[in-house]
Amino acid sequence: MFLGATKVVLGGQKTALPEFLLRSWDSEDGLPAARVQAVAQTDDGYLWAATSRGLARFDGVRFVVFTTNNTPELGDNRITCLLVARSGDLWVGAEGGFLSRWRNGVFERISLGERKCGSRISTLAEDHEVAVWIGTQGAGLARWRQGQCYWFSIGGQTNAADNNVTQIITDRQGRLWAIANEKLAAFENGAWKFAAVAAASGTPQAVALVPARDGGVWMAACSRQPLRRGAGTELFKLNHDGWTNQIMSYPWQQDSVYTRTARLMEDRDGRLWVATIGAGIFVWTEGSGWSPLDASGQSSLTECSSLTEGKEGTVWAGTTDFLLFQIRHRPVTTLHLPDAAKQNIVLAACARNDGSVWVGTDGKGAFCSRQGGFSAVAIEPGPRDRQSQIGVLYEDRQTNLWAGTWAGLYRLENGEFRLVKDFPAQSNVVLTLREDSRGNMWAGTSAGVVRFGPDGTNVFGGAEGIDAYYIRAIEEDSAGQIWVSITGRGLYRKTGERFEHYGEGQWAGESRSRELHADTDGALWITTENQGLARLKDGKFREWTSADGLPSDNLVAVTEDVKSNLWFSSANGIFGCPKSRLVDYERGASPPILFWQLSAEEGLDTRRCSGAGQPVVGHSSDGHLWVPNWHALAVFDPTQVQHSLAVHPLPPLIEETLVDGVIQLPGASDVLRVKSTTKGLEFHYTSPTLQAPDRLQFRYRLVGSDSDWVDAGQRRVAYYTHLPVGQYEFQARVGGPDGLWQESRQQTKLEVVPRFYERRWVQALSALVLMSALVVTVYSVSRTRMRRQLEALERQRALDQERSRIARDMHDEIGARLTQISLLSALADGSAGDETEVRTQTQKISGLARGLTHSLDEIVWAVRPQNDNLESLVDYLDESLRDLCEGSSVRYWFSGPPAVPAVEVPANARHNVLLACSEAVNNVLKHSGANEVRVCVQIEARVLAIEIADNGHGFDVAKGEAKRSGLVHIRQRLEEIGGNCVCLSAPGQGTQFAFSVPIGPPFFPAASGSQKTK
Repeated sequence: MFLGATKVVLGGQKTALPEFLLRSWDSEDGLPAARVQAVAQTDDGYLWAATSRGLARFDGVRFVVFTTNNTPELGDNRITCLLVARSGDLWVGAEGGFLSRWRNGVFERISLGERKCGSRISTLAEDHEVAVWIGTQGAGLARWRQGQCYWFSIGGQTNAADNNVTQIITDRQGRLWAIANEKLAAFENGAWKFAAVAAASGTPQAVALVPARDGGVWMAACSRQPLRRGAGTELFKLNHDGWTNQIMSYPWQQDSVYTRTARLMEDRDGRLWVATIGAGIFVWTEGSGWSPLDASGQSSLTECSSLTEGKEGTVWAGTTDFLLFQIRHRPVTTLHLPDAAKQNIVLAACARNDGSVWVGTDGKGAFCSRQGGFSAVAIEPGPRDRQSQIGVLYEDRQTNLWAGTWAGLYRLENGEFRLVKDFPAQSNVVLTLREDSRGNMWAGTSAGVVRFGPDGTNVFGGAEGIDAYYIRAIEEDSAGQIWVSITGRGLYRKTGERFEHYGEGQWAGESRSRELHADTDGALWITTENQGLARLKDGKFREWTSADGLPSDNLVAVTEDVKSNLWFSSANGIFGCPKSRLVDYERGASPPILFWQLSAEEGLDTRRCSGAGQPVVGHSSDGHLWVPNWHALAVFDPTQVQHSLAVHPLPPLIEETLVDGVIQLPGASDVLRVKSTTKGLEFHYTSPTLQAPDRLQFRYRLVGSDSDWVDAGQRRVAYYTHLPVGQYEFQARVGGPDGLWQESRQQTKLEVVPRFYERRWVQALSALVLMSALVVTVYSVSRTRMRRQLEALERQRALDQERSRIARDMHDEIGARLTQISLLSALADGSAGDETEVRTQTQKISGLARGLTHSLDEIVWAVRPQNDNLESLVDYLDESLRDLCEGSSVRYWFSGPPAVPAVEVPANARHNVLLACSEAVNNVLKHSGANEVRVCVQIEARVLAIEIADNGHGFDVAKGEAKRSGLVHIRQRLEEIGGNCVCLSAPGQGTQFAFSVPIGPPFFPAASGSQKTK
């Protein structure tokens, strides 16, 4: 794919090299599957393609298609022509006479007045008064200016059939030209008139026009008579001498229908481009003649339907076969070895002072190019028969050419490489060669470092500090120090006649060090395998990796061009930058480093570069760099590449915003308002820089959400989810190979609108209510906690009282009874001779012991925690009262509840209930004279009811209370636990006690009670 010739001097001869690269896009890339009728580029950088299925906008990466479905202002999807006006507006013509204009991101329909066109708009042009001319097929010409439209005929003809206008142009003098009815017409004195063109072959049939850069007009015409389909095309030019047929020799056939011209174009360099309808594209350069565009493998480019030059100097061509082509200058040329070595890898390149270029391969020896093609160079067989593997080529200052091979060191003599037999490391692998400032040659071999020359011949091995022998690079810095790079070990510096391991453990890429380059600033640059780039200066190491913007961490070689820019060959192509970009970069604070990058799109054979030792890259006297590119050799001029790739990117454009997948176009309002329920937002941005869209780097931030810029790489969309209520502004930046960053001039403001309950006053009121509720809750919790603390204190007090009572009872009752037992025992002992008295005292002791046992049993029952329930109280009450009545003449009856609930009864309550009941039954036994007592226990509405009745002679209740009898004690015990006592009695009527004691909270029925009788 080449056109013209880039001149590169090889051995004093000029050799033509490919100059242009082609790239195409089709429907798989988003271009409508239709004929590309016209191409135009607007001032904002976008490329527009008119197709028969809509209007496509291209930013270099993505196509956006406008049709009547999303843009009804177009009127028809069959777009026929485009015009970029000086104002920057894009005018769009379509079938059916529809005309529209794109201004400030919005399309509008343009009215052509009361007269309905109805015919295909075939061409558009702008005159010096900023009026737009519209050419149609069948309706003549119209002039539109400031909303007014005027219609014109050609040469006074009014018949529609005689007014088919296929092209209108304005030359540099502002004169209007048109092709109507296959004739040339000019606009003079307010009217269109046909113009005569004199030609040796007769009156030509005009087919295409283009303004000439020198002020004239180029015209393509079919010159044969009579006119017939397939007549050949000739070129005519209008200059100060009138119309001339100045180009007489044409590269196309004159008797073929396919060579008829479809489009003409003169580029900014003065080259004339001729696109034919079926024979491809041809270019004429004054002084060089014609060259066909080599479109090998691109058969569709032969059927060109549109041709235009972009703002960056790129040529764009549309075809009838649904393709869009980019034709641009080729910054890199790749040279290939002869077929016998085409599968071998190029390991080293050397551009000699005589203009020849030499390469070494991994198995086919060396090749030389003096006339543009490579030829093999003979090499003397070596002792290890591996001389055809050449890792390094080097020309010293005496123009000796050295070759380091896997079989030793060789030197070119009489056109043949011969083994250097007096070389100390003969038959060892030699991968690096370097001549120092004193004229000594240094060689890195598998036996160590070898120096030979004015300072004598020496081998530096293990005894001299070189403890490993895979020498990858040798370099002399600006201070005259010799440095060595050893794979797996790192960097070594010569001190005296020894080498020392330098900076051990001080830099990450030490074990992967590769090539070295010392610059005039005193810095030593070091490439590594998969560890990026390092620099040593003033005893300090600094490193860069892909995280800092490096296109690859696997670097093969580093070199410097004539302008002190660094260039690197790598596993990801060739790239370079000024040293200042690397030095000024601050990790974490600076945006990623931007490089001039060369890849397959710029002409590399493959993105993978090769090399074995040092030097790898060749430098020719004209400043070109020669870089091994795997199976090929890449050559380029760094200055031209810098100019070609140092694209100044256009400021980013925010194309659209998607709210939950729905497009919101910018410009609809100053602020885009979305609901707080929005789940996802997408900001689509771009920079329509068509020359190097894949080299652009983007950064963005959402002010109000992002604290810093986000590095997006080549991605052109930013995603956000569930943004909080608030105001935001989206900003974007773009950086290109020129190293500069451009910020968007658009202000895309966003407001996330709150729901009712998210509004500030609602939230403030809610906060106040919440705070009030919190205060009330805290107060309530505090009161509850205090109440619980008081209850705990009360329980503790009750427990202390119960303990005191138990201690008192044990002291009073048990102590008294034990004292009585002691006294009775003494009396019995003193009455030992009186059996009756002893028996009496013994019976009293027995009775006191039984009472003591009963009291202890009662105390134990009262204090045991497992008895703190109602069921235990009822059972023990029955058992205790029965024991009390046992041995007396009074019959005992007990009736319990049908069900006893599981209710907790504290020890003091059980004790007082038991004592009250025991006191009542004891009074029956001692004072009532009854022969029967009945005890009935019932549970009703959280109340424990106990009824004790006898059939004795009764008593006067009032007198009993007045005497503070047991009745008073019973009342006091029940009142202590919140109970009540009612006593009903009268002389001769028996006595009835009714006790009521409150019990716990609601309960579930427990086991059924039973009636126990005596």
